[in-house]
Amino acid sequence: MSLTPTAAVATAGASPGAIRETHWHRIGHNAFPFIVLALLWELLAHLDMFPRRLFPPMEDVFATFIRLTAAGILPHHVLDTLLRPPIPGLAYAPLFLLWFGSGNRPAILLVALVSAFPVILNTWTGVKAVKEIWLRSAQAMGAQGRQVFWHVMLRGALPYILTGMRLGLAQAWRILVGVEMLSAVPWGLGWMIFGAASS
Repeated sequence: MSLTPTAAVATAGASPGAIRETHWHRIGHNAFPFIVLALLWELLAHLDMFPRRLFPPMEDVFATFIRLTAAGILPHHVLDTLLRPPIPGLAYAPLFLLWFGSGNRPAILLVALVSAFPVILNTWTGVKAVKEIWLRSAQAMGAQGRQVFWHVMLRGALPYILTGMRLGLAQAWRILVGVEMLSAVPWGLGWMIFGAASS
């Protein structure tokens, strides 16, 4: 990775101890969310709010990870998975049916999960694509926070947001019909297709 002249001069003038401290500070900053998530997971696991087989504590996870790795089972499965194409959202349907039972709940949750990612990622990309000069120009003309959001940020990111919604809607439709074929729902197009194929 190439450095800008200013960064190169700053790095060259810094002592090795300062560079090492900055490096460890960056690592700690990036690891902080994962540490907080692990602590919350451990807290909820020990409160016994969920079944232990669905929400095991971290020590059980690490013990199982070490045991499966040492036995060669986990590396074998990982290699086989890496050789296959990306996992579609419908592949998670059996897990959602196992966790949340049959009926409408697993279908709604899986559709929401799968369709949310394209919308969120495209919205984030659209917000990042808004040029800084647009924001400065709006602020120079007296626009405040809410006005900047509605008239600059939202309008600049709108093409990306609509693209994300279009992709999310397409994925949601495919997942919904597929889950209706698998779950025990009394009505729905997926159920109708499955019933017509079996009749």
